[in-house]
Amino acid sequence: MTFKEKFKIFKKLEEVSKEVNKIKNINRGGCCVYAYNISKILTKLKISHKVVIVDSYPMGVIESLVDGVFKGANHVLIYSNGFYIDSTGLSTTYNRYGSKKKVDLDLVILKKWAECRSIWNPTYSIRNNKKIEILCSQLESD
Repeated sequence: MTFKEKFKIFKKLEEVSKEVNKIKNINRGGCCVYAYNISKILTKLKISHKVVIVDSYPMGVIESLVDGVFKGANHVLIYSNGFYIDSTGLSTTYNRYGSKKKVDLDLVILKKWAECRSIWNPTYSIRNNKKIEILCSQLESD
């Protein structure tokens, strides 16, 4: 993928993030859903990225994912090409919520984690998941 193509995708990603950020309580239970959808698209486009787990004890969260016993985290976002990506947009730094750990996370596990409602803040409505998926699909179109 050329630099110009990547630039175009990241510019679209900034626009999509602005729309996703309008979803009520997106970062109170929906951040992992958004991270999953971004990861899915970036994987399909063959753009390298990592999942960023932000928590006071991120290694404990990662260990729970490996064990298949899902634990929530303070925040989940994506890191790619020097940018942290969440519903607030793209940033070269990220210093909120606690300690962060970048990991390669299998899409199947990330999806299961995002869908595990019992561990996320219930103020986010899962009815918004389809809207996030549709918004993220714009990243694939020209």
